[in-house]
Amino acid sequence: MLLKTSWTTKIFILLLIAVALTVIFIGTATAARSQNDSYPLIKAKAPPFASHASISTRFLVRWSPKAVLNNQQVTRFHVLYRQQFDRKWQVLPSLGSEVTTARRASFVGKRGETYVFRIAGEDAKGHIGAPTIVKTIVPLDDNADRYKKYRGAWVTSRTRRYFQRTEHQSKRPGDVFTYKFDGRRVFLIGSKGPKRGQAKIFIDGVSYGTVDFKARTYRTRKLLWRSPSLKPVSSIRQHKLKVVVVGTRGRPRIGIDAVARTK
Repeated sequence: MLLKTSWTTKIFILLLIAVALTVIFIGTATAARSQNDSYPLIKAKAPPFASHASISTRFLVRWSPKAVLNNQQVTRFHVLYRQQFDRKWQVLPSLGSEVTTARRASFVGKRGETYVFRIAGEDAKGHIGAPTIVKTIVPLDDNADRYKKYRGAWVTSRTRRYFQRTEHQSKRPGDVFTYKFDGRRVFLIGSKGPKRGQAKIFIDGVSYGTVDFKARTYRTRKLLWRSPSLKPVSSIRQHKLKVVVVGTRGRPRIGIDAVARTK
């Protein structure tokens, strides 16, 4: 009976040791791959609007190491993206793989969508740091569709400097541009310059004042105005942005190159 108890005790102790070793080794390996730790840190850059960096929906996302731990240099990066409200992260088509040694990637988005990019660094020991998140909004072009309407003497100006190569312009007081959208915020993109004028802005009939598009130098594809945060609405009852040309004396012309919104 004593011998049986002795062997049972020994087997029990060996099992405890085996479990403890398994926890130590597996736990250590898991911790090394964890993204909950801070280092290495990555700095990433993407244009807030695709139109800021390009005349098309193609733009660049860039990243590089920001900080390391214990002098462990970053050897590769983990890069993924998703549309704003998607749950699933995807590999960038231009990279073809989540893991890369590249430090930039070209991306082509769809007009009207917001894209989220997640980049994390991995050091030589396999430790993956906390990811850095950047976002880019791809605007809708100024060309008319069922959400955008022009009333008055608007003309289409064409040049390679504009987003999608066109900008709607007007210099007649009272001409109106309207855009219906669902979302929490709306952005107006166009040109600024010494001879650009002013416009009055309304959302859902509420005045948001007069915006002046004058600048020292002529610049295209600039953010002209952004709305404050708005209450969400249904897809049936949308918000309505209205831009009214003032016809500023000596510089009456304004230009609308694109609009963007966030949900």
